[in-house]
Amino acid sequence: MAMREDHAGNMWVATDGNGIWRCDARGTWKHYYNYQERKHVTDERMGVYSLYEDGAGTLWVGSASGLLRYQRKADRFERVNLLPEPVGVYGVTAVEGHLWLTTSAGILSYSLERGEVERVYQGGGNISSTDFLPDAIYRGYDGKVYLGTTNGFVSL
Repeated sequence: MAMREDHAGNMWVATDGNGIWRCDARGTWKHYYNYQERKHVTDERMGVYSLYEDGAGTLWVGSASGLLRYQRKADRFERVNLLPEPVGVYGVTAVEGHLWLTTSAGILSYSLERGEVERVYQGGGNISSTDFLPDAIYRGYDGKVYLGTTNGFVSL
């Protein structure tokens, strides 16, 4: 489960089993759960792990079935294609025009400008584990990204 207040004062709640909830400034709740893009239908009730709002005000959601981007004008979520095969996204943060994602396929660097994954980091080097914990991602004041795993943490 994760919680995040966005720039507009909405409180977002990600649940592990009951989709995404939004409470607006008036105290009105809205429930988001079945999402659809083209022929792929997913049910986010199986796990929503992470919420992140970037500097442009875009809300990004990490879920068991991938990365979602909130479209404010349409008031809906759309799936972001990351890799040819679906991956679970456990954590999201941003550094210098890139989203850093902890996923079931390793650590991904997603270019916001190009709209695609530029790098995939898997085990090896200083990455002792790719078994990431939900929403255990943090960008420090020093610009480093810290990622929580079942074996401790990794810093980039």
